[in-house]
Amino acid sequence: MIRVMPNAPAMVGRGMAALVRSKGASKNDEAFALRIFLAVGDAVALKDEALLDPVTALSGSGPAYVYLFVKALADAAANEGIPRDLAIRMG
Repeated sequence: MIRVMPNAPAMVGRGMAALVRSKGASKNDEAFALRIFLAVGDAVALKDEALLDPVTALSGSGPAYVYLFVKALADAAANEGIPRDLAIRMG
């Protein structure tokens, strides 16, 4: 078994995935899983499954919060008169 924490930016080819292989998975299994996730962004193999919790906070959920923050800034700029497409581009 290989446990993987991918993130939503993978949907646009900018993802980040961290994976950890179990003792029953081989290095070849790990390499295969890395190739899959490298096809939609970046990927790393970790040695310790306990690291998947902080990975989830950092790259699993983190990009969504950054997106919401930038969207809020762009919304505020649009409310002040900057065209929305320009506000998004500038954010």
